[in-house]
Amino acid sequence: MISVVIITHNRESDILERAVKSVFAQTYKNIEVIIVNDSDKSFLGYQNVIEMIKDYIQQYGTQIKYIEHDTPQGACVARNTGLEMAKGEYIAFLDDDDEWEINKLEKQLAVFEKEKRKKVSFVYCGALFIYDNREKKIEEFHPKYLSGNVFNNLLIDNFVMGASFPLIKTEYIRKIGGFDSSFPSCQDWDVWLQLAQLGEAYYVAEPLVKYHIHQGDQITKNFRKRVEGISRLLEKYKIYYKKNDIAYYSVLERLLYQYAVNRDMEKTKKLVKEISNIKGIQKTLVMKLKIRVIKWLIFGGRVI
Repeated sequence: MISVVIITHNRESDILERAVKSVFAQTYKNIEVIIVNDSDKSFLGYQNVIEMIKDYIQQYGTQIKYIEHDTPQGACVARNTGLEMAKGEYIAFLDDDDEWEINKLEKQLAVFEKEKRKKVSFVYCGALFIYDNREKKIEEFHPKYLSGNVFNNLLIDNFVMGASFPLIKTEYIRKIGGFDSSFPSCQDWDVWLQLAQLGEAYYVAEPLVKYHIHQGDQITKNFRKRVEGISRLLEKYKIYYKKNDIAYYSVLERLLYQYAVNRDMEKTKKLVKEISNIKGIQKTLVMKLKIRVIKWLIFGGRVI
């Protein structure tokens, strides 16, 4: 069985229902659905969400488990609440504003079955990026498709993306204690790194997640949380980053970008100096980075 955990926070009922529908439309049917409501009780759409979930419970009965937090605890705690209740051998998380293609779970589970002689901790996939604005632009996204021991690759970049993407072996994510709520961002990246230390990763090279990008409050757009999350990641895995110059350069560059586009000159200068002192990085690469920093300072986030 697969446990599907959907967390929601102050999301309108029609958007949450879109996610729920995509789960019950899955071609793989042996699932339990755990909905964790982490919304403010004062949220204007709260009662509409309750009524919508009641309708689904009436239709699907005990296949749905519903939990409410008395006060908002954050995404990590909400996912961990779902994890505690999960009974499936595998678990998948779905954010309330995302949705899945109908064969996502079936295709990812097939990879687990194919590689059952190996110690596989998770299987990830590609996505459709859907920009929820007037243009409704859609882009097909394919990450780095890597399999096996991907820990060192993950130090460089979170190519697994967010929580809505992988199917995970439940025993492994329980072994690491779930999502670390001390991370203000990059929590998913931290989990993938820990899972990669426990077992191998595999993938389905297809866009199986519909990842909606909108104007709402997203952690990835929040400067303070982004900086604190990257810094926390560097601190937690510093012994590995110190041994991997490319990975260390890559993550410091992400941090540098955040400081530069927000015009924090003191931190920008300090990071440029630190990157310049990484022995394994070519001087030409550092020079190109310095040029990009100037552009970031002038044009902000419009230049990558």
